Amino acid sequence: MLEKMKAKDKRALKLGAFGILAMIAFLFVLDTSGYWAEAKDSFNANNSKLEKLAAIDMTKAQYAGLVSVVPVFEMPEEKETQKFLFQDALNEQFKKANVKSQPWEDMGCKNKLLTGYDVLSLKTTGKCNFTQLLDLLANLKTNPYLVSVEELLIKRDPKNKQQVDYEITLSTPVKKVTKAGHETRLRK
Repeated sequence: MLEKMKAKDKRALKLGAFGILAMIAFLFVLDTSGYWAEAKDSFNANNSKLEKLAAIDMTKAQYAGLVSVVPVFEMPEEKETQKFLFQDALNEQFKKANVKSQPWEDMGCKNKLLTGYDVLSLKTTGKCNFTQLLDLLANLKTNPYLVSVEELLIKRDPKNKQQVDYEITLSTPVKKVTKAGHETRLRK
């Protein structure tokens, strides 16, 4: 078909195709320039925030106060290692709060978290003073392995109103291990 066309028609088709390509390239440049302008503005805004933070002169007490409100978290290990670390940290917290408890009961893993991680729940029961239990609950947030308080049941002792029986279930993340024994990785 191109052989039957005149040279003038061929040149017109070539110029038309070149014009279309030029318009597509121009629209692409306009689209990406808007993206880059937005990215540059975002970068400049974040950079100015960082410069303001770097200019703040903090005392050690102010820095310690700032660090105290940031939650501490340790990356999960395999089930048995994580269970040991979690129980050890919980036993220390219960000891500090002077709360007596029964040995921890493993409630098993639930597949609740991101790909590659499960949730291990541990349960215990005991008796303590109500204020001691409240102190324990307030300090649980410092446990670097704790994900959540799954369940808390409190029953008041009819004879001593300050004494309570409690049942608490706490959870921690654990790495899943595939059948071949290799840990799974998070996808980015």
